[in-house]
Amino acid sequence: MPTATLTSKGQITIPAQLREKMHLSPGDQLDFWEDTESALRLTPRVRRLDDFFGVLQTSGPAPSIEEMDEAIGTGATKTVLP
Repeated sequence: MPTATLTSKGQITIPAQLREKMHLSPGDQLDFWEDTESALRLTPRVRRLDDFFGVLQTSGPAPSIEEMDEAIGTGATKTVLP
């Protein structure tokens, strides 16, 4: 089980394996919940949709409606019900 040490300023470093498991990055905010008098739960704060602006990269102009319809038609399969 990972262990952290409380500093004189009341700070802890979350062990690397937990940061990776929780997909935490510098600047992420965390919420603390009291489960019992001696146990706490920590969860990453949910990000706003605006925080993800610009994350996805495009490789050219967006396809037209006609191109999307054609791609859907090409990939669609017909299912026959009994």
